Amino acid sequence: MNASRFAPIQSLLLMAVLAAPSTLPAQEIVEVTGRDRPIEPAFEEVYRVGVLEGESWEMFASVGQVAFDAEGNLYIFDGTTGGMRVEGMRLTRGGAVRVLVFDAAGRFVTEFGSSGGGPGEFNQPVGFAVLRDGTVVVSDVGHRAYQLFDASGDFAHGPGG
Repeated sequence: MNASRFAPIQSLLLMAVLAAPSTLPAQEIVEVTGRDRPIEPAFEEVYRVGVLEGESWEMFASVGQVAFDAEGNLYIFDGTTGGMRVEGMRLTRGGAVRVLVFDAAGRFVTEFGSSGGGPGEFNQPVGFAVLRDGTVVVSDVGHRAYQLFDASGDFAHGPGG
């Protein structure tokens, strides 16, 4: 009985919606003229890092990720290739893993991290993130934990720390 009392109101609302103009004032129709054409980007090289032969911090083996902090510092997550090896009962990837830091002008600042089981060492890292303040968070599945390094690359928190 109450439902029948609201039927006329529902009908009026439906008629009002249907009677509204089909084009709302916030909509804009854009006419596309001509054909698609390629856009040639004009990139300016700011700086370049990495060489084929040089100091250890200049050579990369397997760059997994890169990131920037709020100051424009470049962080490179690099792992050297070392093949697979057996450690105890587990098959692990050989070689070292490290994070290298370059300032906004491309100058080397620091590098930190290495393969291993202790504090600040990586045991199957899979990725990293750089926070605005330069704190680096490394996801390390071998340790089943995240490791944190402060903006200067010093180990701050994680397994064994």
